[in-house]
Amino acid sequence: MKNLIKFLIIFLISLILLNSCSAPNYDRLAREELYKRERGNIEKIFETKTKLELPLMTFGRDFAYIQQKRYFIGVYPLLNETNSKAINPKIKRIMLSAIVKLSSSPIASSKLIFVDVNLVNDDFFIVKKDNFSNVPYISYGIEGSITEYENIIETYNDINVDTTVGGGSTTTDAGISFNKSAGIRILTLDLNFINKKYNVLIPLGYTSNSLVLKRAGKGNAFYLYILGNGFTLGRDIYVINSTSFGIRFLTEFSLIQLLGRIDNLPYWHCLKGENIKDKLIVEYMRAEWNKLNKKRKLLRYSKIAKLYFGYYVAPRLPVEVRGRITFDINRQEGVNNTIKMISILKKFYRMDKADFNSFNPYYFLWKNSPFCSYPYDEKLDTFIMKNIDNIKFETVDKFDPIMAIPLSWENGYITERTILK
Repeated sequence: MKNLIKFLIIFLISLILLNSCSAPNYDRLAREELYKRERGNIEKIFETKTKLELPLMTFGRDFAYIQQKRYFIGVYPLLNETNSKAINPKIKRIMLSAIVKLSSSPIASSKLIFVDVNLVNDDFFIVKKDNFSNVPYISYGIEGSITEYENIIETYNDINVDTTVGGGSTTTDAGISFNKSAGIRILTLDLNFINKKYNVLIPLGYTSNSLVLKRAGKGNAFYLYILGNGFTLGRDIYVINSTSFGIRFLTEFSLIQLLGRIDNLPYWHCLKGENIKDKLIVEYMRAEWNKLNKKRKLLRYSKIAKLYFGYYVAPRLPVEVRGRITFDINRQEGVNNTIKMISILKKFYRMDKADFNSFNPYYFLWKNSPFCSYPYDEKLDTFIMKNIDNIKFETVDKFDPIMAIPLSWENGYITERTILK
């Protein structure tokens, strides 16, 4: 009897301990399984989609929002300097699909008009639009080339690849050590933004980025590197069975960078967590600033003011009010509204004593501007919310459907479609 009681006690204790240990263990295994499934789904998505799909949409929306004019841009065939005949049309198709994403927002579709010049006669399209023709005037063109630097497949010696990309003062020297047995391919994509009326390159209107694909282990798994123009994206993307994903990433990133540079925008905000700082833009803006007259400086401030307004102020104003607020410096109301928005930022950032004719105050507001909904300043949002009743902007008679749209932190487009109908 005593032995039976001891057995039951030991059995109960063992059962309690087993249950107490198995629950956490089960939870851990379940979490690991869910993580593996989630990771697998992400990798499958990476095979057919790109990390830049949403950044392309938000970039196109915000780029168009701050413009005072429409862009008619021709997309020209790329010069193929590789051994592959298929890569040129592939990149052209990727670029055209990226353009669809860029102009997917109703704001962007009203300000950014792209034309595939490969399908038409160039001279036919470079004419001004008149009352007797629907032919658009191509004011700008995107041209470029694709070059193959290395193709290393079947040898087994260690090498060091020293790649210099960019041009002039914009070069980036990236020394990367690889093993030849890994299989390496280096492609460089050059894009230029041309003023078609005078056939000259727009200041900063060029990019030169290199794609390095390094085989990872057995099979068709690749590590992706992007090098160029004052920055290096290291091994931040792991691609499963998808070398074409690297080409897509290279093309779409280069397109964002090209359009960001021509308008001096912090385009890397669209990538949020990516470690990109384009020193070339900052150096160019700093050198150019003292050469600008007061009106040109005011134009730069008006674009910043419009961006802050769209994210922080517009959502708190009625549609009929914000739709009549302008930041066009060719109108006195636009000048006054620009000064008003900048004065709000001066007060919040405690920059009352700063000389806004100098570069540093402008640069501070520029680098902190919420381009592509990043970065978000919660304190600034709270400050404007508390003072919104005292913030009065001048209105005009004409209703602007673009200004009626508040820029969304969630990158949504439903509000835009509703208002623009």
